[in-house]
Amino acid sequence: KYAAVQIADNCVNTEDSEALHTGVMTVRHLNKVGVLAAILEEIRGAGWNVSDVNLIMFCGGQAASARIGFTRQGSTADPKKVQSAVQALGDVLAATLQEAHHAD
Repeated sequence: KYAAVQIADNCVNTEDSEALHTGVMTVRHLNKVGVLAAILEEIRGAGWNVSDVNLIMFCGGQAASARIGFTRQGSTADPKKVQSAVQALGDVLAATLQEAHHAD
């Protein structure tokens, strides 16, 4: 159905969540149990709210890339420190952070 009318049934966050992001973290990581959960725990600990997650598996299923959109409203956590904490997690290969630049 999605291919024909571009409406995804039984899904959440189908709005244009990009407009809601204050930032996006992209994390390349090994495809192991608990890795994504540990990444999300770091983000939670910073007080950030995840508004969108896109996970892409690489060929062979050994690794993946998670693109995590978030808002930092009310959080005083230093984004670079959160990025460093994610980067330091076991099984994380790389973590990059991009701040959103919205036109007002």
